[in-house]
Amino acid sequence: MTISEALSLAIQYHQSGNLSESASIYRQILQVEPDQPVAMHLLGLIAQHEGNLQAAESLIKRSIELRPAHCEAYSDLGSVLKDQGDLQGAASLHRQALKLNPDYAIAYHNLGDVLSDLGQLDESLACYLRAVERRPDLSETRNNLGNLYKKRGELEQAILCYRHAISLRPGYAAAHNNLGVVLNLQGNLDTAVPCFQRALELVPDYLDAQLNLGQTLSALGQDAAAIVSFSLCLQLRPDHLDAIVSLGNVYSKQRKLDDAISYFQLALKIKPDHQDALNNLGHVQTLQGHIQEAVATFERALVYSPSSPSLHSNLLFTKLFMDSGEPGTTLEEHRSWNERHAQSWAHEIKPHANDKDPDRRLRIGYVSPDFYLHPVGRYLLPLLVSHDHQAFEIVCYSSVSGPDELTDECRSRADIWRDVRALSDSQLDARIRADQIDVLVDLSMHSARNRLLVFARKPSPVQVTYLAYCGTTGLDAMDYRLTDRYLDPPGEQRPFYSEESFVLPETYWCYDPPELARSLELRVFRGAGPICFGSLNNFCKVGPRVLEAWCQMMRLVPGSRLLLHTHRGSHRSRVDHAFETHGISLDRVRFVEYLSGKEYFECYNQIDVALDPFPYGGGTTTCDALWMGVPVVSLAGLAAVSRGGLSILSNVGHPELVAYDQASYVRTAVELAGDPLKLNQFKRTLRLDMQASPLMDGPRFARNVEVAYRSMWTHWCNQPPVFGQ
Repeated sequence: MTISEALSLAIQYHQSGNLSESASIYRQILQVEPDQPVAMHLLGLIAQHEGNLQAAESLIKRSIELRPAHCEAYSDLGSVLKDQGDLQGAASLHRQALKLNPDYAIAYHNLGDVLSDLGQLDESLACYLRAVERRPDLSETRNNLGNLYKKRGELEQAILCYRHAISLRPGYAAAHNNLGVVLNLQGNLDTAVPCFQRALELVPDYLDAQLNLGQTLSALGQDAAAIVSFSLCLQLRPDHLDAIVSLGNVYSKQRKLDDAISYFQLALKIKPDHQDALNNLGHVQTLQGHIQEAVATFERALVYSPSSPSLHSNLLFTKLFMDSGEPGTTLEEHRSWNERHAQSWAHEIKPHANDKDPDRRLRIGYVSPDFYLHPVGRYLLPLLVSHDHQAFEIVCYSSVSGPDELTDECRSRADIWRDVRALSDSQLDARIRADQIDVLVDLSMHSARNRLLVFARKPSPVQVTYLAYCGTTGLDAMDYRLTDRYLDPPGEQRPFYSEESFVLPETYWCYDPPELARSLELRVFRGAGPICFGSLNNFCKVGPRVLEAWCQMMRLVPGSRLLLHTHRGSHRSRVDHAFETHGISLDRVRFVEYLSGKEYFECYNQIDVALDPFPYGGGTTTCDALWMGVPVVSLAGLAAVSRGGLSILSNVGHPELVAYDQASYVRTAVELAGDPLKLNQFKRTLRLDMQASPLMDGPRFARNVEVAYRSMWTHWCNQPPVFGQ
């Protein structure tokens, strides 16, 4: 057999996927003819496939020395350098290939891959487009072009590319998977599922597709099917960290908190610095009310990932619940977040071209992931309903992942609704600037899925934070915070905020009960049977001092009961331990888990006296209890998050239910429990008191907020022009 015949045979084996046989023939050829460039080049490709990059580089370099005008070898060597992490060297070689052959589509494709990895997205796009112009049949280029459009946030273009790739190669599993990912990003979860399933039909052990399928099923609420998918991932690879963490997430969502923790801890045994496992472990510990442990977990996570703004936000937010008399978080800690994550954007803030007319119609932008049946969504809706659209144009930037009826209601009340889930911070900044927003309102602060790094870029001349909780963001770029005179008494020195406080004249809150709660009948207090204290607040707010106070109440009110909202799990033993310590029978406490809307409101008919936890008090639960005729006893602290009960109860006309130290808190609840006439009176009048208060006067509240926006805007208009304003 001649060298030419042997080479032809080896190439046939190579193309059919029989790499071991083709490699054997290439080596035999090189023994006979050591400088045979084609055999050397192709043997280098096999070495690359086997992961022997050093041998691949050496062989392909030698083939180029022997055949300097061979453009394919230059591009293949570039691919080897890319695999070795030398992106600049790889780009140089692909460009050399294109000098030799300007129509070499594969080199354009390869160069596009490298430039995409380098973050040079425009240049990468140009390369991919040149590749498909020369070779329209390149399915892999269509797929990678789709990946690039996804990076750029151009999801519709990405979908077109993936579909084109699939039309060229119906069995292209990666394209099916990638199509599902983008459909997922768009919120089209139902249509994403068949894409992942098709990818798995083509490649049953396709781990990424199996993982994506599980995560999509979980987002659709099909948790049992999601668990099957994640378990299949672990059958294929028992140490698959993303599958382990995803299983923990499903159990967390199901509020099987002990199971969730076991999976997060398993992930951390494999990889102690796994950011998602640490972050999610901290979240579950918070749900359990193990605040000190959660804080320690987030602090540990930040040691490994000091540049993560979301981890740092989670730490700050969790510290609000610390049971130390007052929230442990300080302005200095929030300023540290600003310095670490936000200040780097200050030099990129551009001047604002908004028309400085103080009296014109203003564009107000609301930014939130919580435009759904969530406390933020519930409190915001009355404001959206009552806005004066002649004087204010309302634009909502929504990142809601699971829209519901309240989402639809919020959308119907906005002049412009933008779904910005898939937008990066820089893209959202550009979108807001293009919309010429005059006053931009943050509704998240440091809570989950916040967009504070958008506000750090200052896309709007006036920026204000409101509603998620009454505190501070720490951002230089956040101009104002809304509050009221109960949360932040006028005249007091309150060095807690980086923003200027704008004090609303009456209430920080505007309440509108859900339709299902409007028609519910109230249970009349008859005085028979034991008194039931209760709290349907998040259990993370129930710390040791709170349990201590509640146990004191129960000892002073013989036979009284306590009804608590919390999920199943070992964390309930904290309550049992407190009861045992105070000599209180465990049968006097009853736990309720997740309740549907109607069940939740009806549960208040079992409670005689609602107890506001501290130092982080309730907001929505306080209003809901009052609507159901249940008086709420609250302990006002120094920080604004400790004074929500004071604000709500004062606006409703019942400041007598507010205490200012723990002993008075206990005494107020005990005295109320012993006064059946007073409890009956509350049952008859609390709902009427609420309806007559500023708390439920949406138009009045909206006018107060609009006065605030107009005042902030006028102040900006009167400022001399400076960079960034």
